[in-house]
Amino acid sequence: SLPTGTGRFRLLAAFATPVLVYTQPGRVGRSLNAALVQELLLRERRAASVQRSNRGGWQSASDLLTGDRATLGPSLARVRTLALDAASAFVRSLHAAAVPSRAFGRRVPRLRLSVLNSWANINRFGDSNLFHDHPQAVLSGVYFVADGSSGVGSSGAGSSGAGSSGRAGSKG
Repeated sequence: SLPTGTGRFRLLAAFATPVLVYTQPGRVGRSLNAALVQELLLRERRAASVQRSNRGGWQSASDLLTGDRATLGPSLARVRTLALDAASAFVRSLHAAAVPSRAFGRRVPRLRLSVLNSWANINRFGDSNLFHDHPQAVLSGVYFVADGSSGVGSSGAGSSGAGSSGRAGSKG
């Protein structure tokens, strides 16, 4: 603790960054990622890059996971479901850790989760993204489709990622 006038401050690690890691199992993950690579490369050919934090490479508009399943297609709809499921599991685990078992009968509030923004980046050799934040987001996540080591991308080497930021709220 740090002494001050008449009181003391305590330094708490209250803002550590929790990282939730989910690995899509074997064949299912490979199949989804292969479909995503094709979808994202097609979108890259059809639309100019948005310039945000990317230096080089391509970035989609920020509504990548917006729309119904028919608009998104099966691979992007699956990513949206995975993102919302992961966010829900994370928020529920925080609630379980914070609320004593006797309080509220362990009742978890009904959650209403949404994806505020979502986009894809395709970075090839030499491309990058600058440090940035997501000011309206309570949770942020990233789904790596390919890390570049597999030779994915139209140039023979590339990395594709879908980023998203969202808001979690509870409704009693």
